[in-house]
Amino acid sequence: MADIKKLAPLLKKEKLDAFLIEGEIPLLYFTGLHFSAGKLLVTPKGGKLYVDGRYQELAKTKAPIPSSSDEEAIWKKALSKFKRIGFDGDLMSYERAQQLKQDFPKIEWVSVPSPLNAIRAKKTKPEIKKLEKAAKLGSEGYDYILTVLKEGISEKEVVFHLDRFWKERGAEGFSFEPIIAFGENSALPHYRAGDRKLKKGETVLIDIGVKVDDFCSDMTRTVYFGKPPAKLKKIYEIVRQAQKKAMDKIKTGVSMKDADKAARDVIEKAGFGKEFCHSLGHGIGLEVHEWPYLRAKGKEAEAKLEVGMAVTVEPGIYLPGLGGVRIEDTVIVTKEGNISITDRSTELKVIDPDV
Repeated sequence: MADIKKLAPLLKKEKLDAFLIEGEIPLLYFTGLHFSAGKLLVTPKGGKLYVDGRYQELAKTKAPIPSSSDEEAIWKKALSKFKRIGFDGDLMSYERAQQLKQDFPKIEWVSVPSPLNAIRAKKTKPEIKKLEKAAKLGSEGYDYILTVLKEGISEKEVVFHLDRFWKERGAEGFSFEPIIAFGENSALPHYRAGDRKLKKGETVLIDIGVKVDDFCSDMTRTVYFGKPPAKLKKIYEIVRQAQKKAMDKIKTGVSMKDADKAARDVIEKAGFGKEFCHSLGHGIGLEVHEWPYLRAKGKEAEAKLEVGMAVTVEPGIYLPGLGGVRIEDTVIVTKEGNISITDRSTELKVIDPDV
């Protein structure tokens, strides 16, 4: 739960009378509570939360911010005193922005690009503790998966076992649909677990994340159920070296594109540049994919890493028809470098299928 005072510099810089926040995740970030609908109006003097009848008792008793009904008459009266109100242009839909301008034509509505991203990206110490808690349970889930990998088990069955394992230990659920990919399916970066059954000598790509106290984890390991083919063993070491180079590079002040380049250079030099088909990583927090994005191109590429950012580092190589390798850790950016909270070895792991 963040202090709305974090928005004070934005209000001053943009010369705003108020800033409107909507959406479940932004509201959760500033209130610590789940509202599927609601409006938070932040002013230089503080803020007020407007919710419908479903949430009025919750807001009244639990919210750290004064609250009120969002009935039309009350909402219109609240806005009548303001001349210039800002909103997050990257989060609010075009239709919603046009509706506000139509309903309140006397107000100047100011679209501010991504102001909440920059605030949410730098995690506080309590937020980092929650990320560490989620990462710990995430890593334990990975350990558990290794115990259930048996010849003939399906990808979907692994997901079922993992879901039960995590929920028995207090998890709120998956932070995303797990990617459990056997054999040639591991060459599909965003594969969804299916009915494919595990065979000896196959790749097992495990990309999993769990949500604890509203915060997400995300990790990937690629293991082998029996002796891996020589080519996959080769690309495993390339990916592992690429991840190491990127993690050696990541620290405050480094640009997103330079972090991505550190890993990409290793993979391109080895001749697999086209087979690394996604960005290096992404921010993580209340959402499993959030700003910043560690990529070589686009408007984020020049942005700099800052102390407290939590990002994933996940290079990969994917060979259609054979298999793929991805290794992913979640790290916290520090002044001197970064600290991995995934806490599991990246050395090549071979599971004996006959045990």
